[in-house]
Amino acid sequence: MERSAIIGLFLLIFAFIASVLIAKSLVRGTKLRTVSADQAEIAGGYTLILFGGTHTNDLETFAILDREDDQYVFEPYAPAFRFKIERGVSAPDALQKAEQFVRLHPEFHQYRLSKIVDDKGVPLGYEIRPMYFPAAYGVSDVIDIGYTMKDGKVSVFCSLTPSGEKIQNQQSGG
Repeated sequence: MERSAIIGLFLLIFAFIASVLIAKSLVRGTKLRTVSADQAEIAGGYTLILFGGTHTNDLETFAILDREDDQYVFEPYAPAFRFKIERGVSAPDALQKAEQFVRLHPEFHQYRLSKIVDDKGVPLGYEIRPMYFPAAYGVSDVIDIGYTMKDGKVSVFCSLTPSGEKIQNQQSGG
């Protein structure tokens, strides 16, 4: 190998390690969990976060209803073009818009409504996630969504599950 190739490889490895360390430092905080929810319990005003939906086949698509009557703010860990935020939305309107948004994928089957809760079980918001026809992808749920809370901010992380990654690679010809 030439010296410039070795230096380039070293810089690439260094950049990868640095990005992993930065990501880990951002992820630190209290991990939140989701539990089953009922539409009837959703009331009040919300900030609606629509994540994904950048094209009709976007598997990383879901919605969050962030309660506006608490001190917590949800912040997607993604480029700004990957999500839209609408503030001051009533519960019925937020649910209707979220349901409509997650239905856009051609293989949409149904959605799952979950409550995002802290370590004491206090609800901070709600997640509306699409479930796809299992015949299309082998599984219904192809996204992994994680929530961590630090300093009053709830960071939202989304990635495809291994099944979702496989599907995406097949669709892109990879």
